[in-house]
Amino acid sequence: MTDQSLGQRVAGHLAERIYGNVLRFRRGWNRYRQPEDLKQLLKLFPNVSLLEGYRLDYLQMGSVESGWIWPYACLESAEGEEGLPEVLAGMHRDQLISLRDTPEARGIAIGTLNSYLRYSSTPLGLFEYAFFMSELWSTKSSAVAGDWLELELIFSRFAFDNLLRKTPYVIKRIKRPDTYDPQTQLESKRGGEVSFLAYRGGAFKHIFVLKANVDPMGSVIRETGDVLVVMD
Repeated sequence: MTDQSLGQRVAGHLAERIYGNVLRFRRGWNRYRQPEDLKQLLKLFPNVSLLEGYRLDYLQMGSVESGWIWPYACLESAEGEEGLPEVLAGMHRDQLISLRDTPEARGIAIGTLNSYLRYSSTPLGLFEYAFFMSELWSTKSSAVAGDWLELELIFSRFAFDNLLRKTPYVIKRIKRPDTYDPQTQLESKRGGEVSFLAYRGGAFKHIFVLKANVDPMGSVIRETGDVLVVMD
């Protein structure tokens, strides 16, 4: 990207294919019952897998319309409260809600979710993992839509130019990126950084570099990089 030189690229057409599958899944995810919805979501990311004998499930925090979910891994044979990790079973919902987006919440997720997931040690594997984790925590989570679901991801020059061409807003500033492919920097053992373009609407409409930092324990933290296009 323009703000730093990262390691290896992920082919834009592969990223676009994954994104297209995710968008189609979003439009129809309400037809899947819990936890089949997360099983179907995981299938969209072939380079990400769950330990054999486990499945994904989640706690619904608030309503589907205004709440969010707390995902976790449990034994395939476990059902209901039996499958709930002990640390989650011992906490009230209000307490869990208060921990959202905190270091403590990320610590809990490492032991109840991240440690059960694997991804290939390749640029595409790291990209898929960062994408999957962002999508996983946002699935059926209207409360976090502004953080992820409302973004329009950009993986090609065509998508970049098409967004500029169709925008009804005045383009106040534009800086073209060096590449439209997602960029990755793999760490020696596990983790790294993924960087790609995204458009955000709202009061401050702009195209920017979105960075997803994956730590060795599997936590994913997103942050904003360079702003390339500003609209008004």
